[in-house]
Amino acid sequence: MKKLHVFVSVILIAVTSSVKAQGLFSENLFNHFALGTTLGTPGFGVDIATTVGDYFQLRTGFTTIPNIKMTTSLDVSEYAYEGYTGPESYDFEGKINMTNLKILVDIFPSKKSSFHFTVGTYMGPKKLLKVYNKEDGSLISITNYNNQASEDDQIGIELGDYLLKPDAYGNVEANIKVSGVKPYLGIGFGRAVPRKNRIGFMMELGCQFWGTPKVYASDHQLTSENLGGDDNGAIKMMSKIQAYPVISFRLCGRIL
Repeated sequence: MKKLHVFVSVILIAVTSSVKAQGLFSENLFNHFALGTTLGTPGFGVDIATTVGDYFQLRTGFTTIPNIKMTTSLDVSEYAYEGYTGPESYDFEGKINMTNLKILVDIFPSKKSSFHFTVGTYMGPKKLLKVYNKEDGSLISITNYNNQASEDDQIGIELGDYLLKPDAYGNVEANIKVSGVKPYLGIGFGRAVPRKNRIGFMMELGCQFWGTPKVYASDHQLTSENLGGDDNGAIKMMSKIQAYPVISFRLCGRIL
């Protein structure tokens, strides 16, 4: 992950520094601009783009996914011993937070090419997902069981390979955290600043690199326990994602 950060940073620095070079950027240097709207797996967003010579274009803006809730059923850990009489699973909700600033550089193999490579970064909150039991105090049966069990025999809720133990009031609140700086690599078609027409369209496929997700409960980082439970469901899936696929469509208009 650190090597990827360095790789993207080196490319961005090289592109920025090279604007001083003669010849390659003698024309179309920050003299054309476009406003764009995007829609895709990072959510919807707006950005502004400019030309950096004929072979590079720079985009900056933001993307966001509305504050939606996901609902899933999470299982009680398989280490339940005699004496636990509560349900085998509970209903949980998750609130996602995917609002990011972005700085992207499109690299074109030729002056007239619409095909491009893209490098850059998305930057946003580290807290990706907040997870909590849907009904207040619903996990009190687990709390009562754990109060009578030894530390090694305690049970909890399985979130991927993490064990969430409820507090004294029968509640769990956990946060899934990823890197706040997410390097990005992609390929696509179209130009962020149209060459001839006022209106342009782009399509892009790529990947944000989030790093290894970390799960926190009551501000305490949990460690993976390889529970081997059923990993179906969006919330469990997001506790394991290290690279987020990006499919994005962009409509833009040249303003200068």
